[in-house]
Amino acid sequence: MKSASMIDMAIIAESARWGDLTRSKINAWQPAVNQIVNEFFPERNDIVLNQFEEAGIYPVLQAPVFETDSSPIETNRLSIDGSVNINLVNPNGTTGSIYYTLDGTDPRLIGGLISSSALTAGDGTTLSVDETIILSARINNGSDWSPLHTLIVINPINFNTLQLNEIHYHPVNEGEIDDIEFEFLELKNTGETDLNLSMISFTEGITYTFPIGAILNPGAFYVIASDSVHFNERYGFMPDGEYEGQLDNGGEKLLLTDAAGDTVIFIKYDDKMPWPERPDGEGCSLVWTNKTQNDDLNDPLNWGASGELHGSPGTENTVAIKQDKSGLPQGYLLYQNYPNPFNPLTTIKYALPKAGHVKIEIFNVLGQRVRTLFDGNMMAGYHTVRFDAAGLSSGIYLYRISTDSFTGIRKMVLMK
Repeated sequence: MKSASMIDMAIIAESARWGDLTRSKINAWQPAVNQIVNEFFPERNDIVLNQFEEAGIYPVLQAPVFETDSSPIETNRLSIDGSVNINLVNPNGTTGSIYYTLDGTDPRLIGGLISSSALTAGDGTTLSVDETIILSARINNGSDWSPLHTLIVINPINFNTLQLNEIHYHPVNEGEIDDIEFEFLELKNTGETDLNLSMISFTEGITYTFPIGAILNPGAFYVIASDSVHFNERYGFMPDGEYEGQLDNGGEKLLLTDAAGDTVIFIKYDDKMPWPERPDGEGCSLVWTNKTQNDDLNDPLNWGASGELHGSPGTENTVAIKQDKSGLPQGYLLYQNYPNPFNPLTTIKYALPKAGHVKIEIFNVLGQRVRTLFDGNMMAGYHTVRFDAAGLSSGIYLYRISTDSFTGIRKMVLMK
């Protein structure tokens, strides 16, 4: 119908060439369109399927039927409130057995074998479903399989305790590796019960759908990254997922929706005041502080720059210490070295609110000092020191800063 409508007006002029009134647009063209739409297409479905079956390229076995309250489920998405009983019925009688999965995977492997994750229901069974799942089922009879029948069951839950906790939208480059390869987002379960994240999705800014069975325990973090390999190289662990798209360095909207399409999280962050500016390319991430206690994600006062270089994915946030009017830090701080892991050079940054004696030392995991990088007086402010690990073996090392009133220790990894 869309194609026919595109030339509908042109047919009026074209029909003038057809010779007589009996072959006008009304008498010839429109009836032909109606015949195709109302008679040909509706019958064509069954004809083509029969042809496929006769040629042996479409299954003769019928797909399983899903029922609730003894009525077939006609849709491929079912929203529930609480729990529901779903009957799996074999329309082929006693021919074949039902195999199904609850995570959206196909119970039939490529080549025709039964998937190890598939469950068997025989001639039929009843499933009690109280959470979001993707039910996929086929009938198997020896080497023959039925078509696949898939049903998405959605049980919306309360995501009030799901917190967008950290956004690293403009990391720093690492050598020739572009900054976008190190982007990540971090979510946290701030509640006291597990959160089922199955099929909730980031649909604006980036694209990512949480897999079936993604459970976030109380107090736990869920990290998704732009590139899993480069994320692992920088942070030493694999993220929970990898999203599509890139975060905008100039700020943008991020939208997270549940399986039913309802908004779970919405934020429009920015890289300019009153939003923190240091996360825009200075190595800090944007971290949630809820300083105002109003729980508003779009209030820039509730966000700060991370105290950790490259942020702190998978761990509690720290916030960069503030400066007084003179530009001096208001507290002592030892930053994470950069890069980390490293080979063989890395940089250690630290902050001193006042002048004094400073000692910076490197230790191996046995507690043995392997290097003293600095031992002397230092003015107040932000400082860096380079560490060249040439000659040392790969492994974990500790670096420590000591002053008259502060001691800080951090871990770093030498990877050759």
